[in-house]
Amino acid sequence: MTLRGKRYGCASDTAAGEERRDLTESNATITELMAPLNQSGCLQHDAGWWKMEFCADKHVRQFHAAADEKGNVRIEQVHYLGRFRTQDALQPSPKPKLVAAKTRSYLWQKYTNGSVCDLTNEPRETTILYVCEPGLPRHKWTLKVEEKVSCKYEAVVSTSLPCPHPLFAQERNQAASDPKHFPPIQISCSLFVSAPVSRFESPAKWQLQSDLQDADIPTVSQMKVVDCRPSGACALTLSQLTNQGRLKSLRTGLGFVWRRPDEGPEVLLAGFGSGPEFGLGAFRVWPNGTLEGEYSFEQAGGRVGREVATPVHTIQDELTGVYHIKGTQPVDEAHPRSQVWGYDGLLRLKQAGAGGSSYECTWVVGKTSYSGIGILTSDGAYLVAAFGDKSMDVAEYRMSGQELVGSFATANETDRQSGWAGNVSEQVWIAAP
Repeated sequence: MTLRGKRYGCASDTAAGEERRDLTESNATITELMAPLNQSGCLQHDAGWWKMEFCADKHVRQFHAAADEKGNVRIEQVHYLGRFRTQDALQPSPKPKLVAAKTRSYLWQKYTNGSVCDLTNEPRETTILYVCEPGLPRHKWTLKVEEKVSCKYEAVVSTSLPCPHPLFAQERNQAASDPKHFPPIQISCSLFVSAPVSRFESPAKWQLQSDLQDADIPTVSQMKVVDCRPSGACALTLSQLTNQGRLKSLRTGLGFVWRRPDEGPEVLLAGFGSGPEFGLGAFRVWPNGTLEGEYSFEQAGGRVGREVATPVHTIQDELTGVYHIKGTQPVDEAHPRSQVWGYDGLLRLKQAGAGGSSYECTWVVGKTSYSGIGILTSDGAYLVAAFGDKSMDVAEYRMSGQELVGSFATANETDRQSGWAGNVSEQVWIAAP
């Protein structure tokens, strides 16, 4: 929008609209209403030593996982609390009862034939109760598992998915009269600010100094840094040209321009890939081992998400280990969801080769995993990691006079399958003629 001659970018929180639609009665079947839950993966919650897990139409289980000295996570102990059987269909409750401190209707289903109980010598079993929570967005739900009597459990799944079913008319009517279930749709606007041209954007092209020093080299490499945003995110291209100036290959990339913690010169943390799922993350390495930074995808249009990785188990003086991660989705800074944690999962870092500053990286979020490579910056302040493609490059670039000096690492699918050596080479770029 334009106001008094100035341009603003505006975004609305669509979650409120989604909640309003959930209050409308539907003729859809229970199976149709609950389908998004079955497609979402498994729900989990911590219960002290145990982690409780419910996978719709599969199983309920409790397990304990730990990481070894190399950072590999493995399950040490597991009990299945019940397994899904097709003959045990999802049923509406015969009458309301007290569930999660409230008298309400619910959908229920039995999961039987779990691990044999030491106390009863019978298989464990769990009753799943789905309750209607109109205030929850369609993509969010919560889980709580309790042992009611020895080896017989109750798992309560709170979600807005079943709310349109006729069984939950009372819940819908109560929600309709409660203003908190009809929050005003927030519209946030921010002024478009043109980012000053980064030193990395000028000159228009960079060329490898080594290419200019070898007249017999068949191709030359050129790099462009363009469209740097106020957030520090930039678009990059890496091209190979013949001696006649014809384009031989072109790779796209992403970068983040950050200033070092000591307020020193800017550093460009960059990565190159070509697949639609290619992405780049740049993380500040804090003294307590926490990694905190930003990431973006090739298809995110310059939008940036935040991610924080807290160490679960690491090897002393190294980043190698397992981290619990949480992050926001890559959206415009003015969007309300830019401040809301949208996912959590695990990150595993493994030092590549015989040691040094290179790492193999694996993110696991739900049922999806991303693998990649990363390097530490020369001062150890940042980790830059590329992920989501078969062949990837990562680099750290800094200005030294009129030159662009950097550390560069590359890996293809074969390298990573056979054990990436993690070799890092030095590069010097100068203004292209």
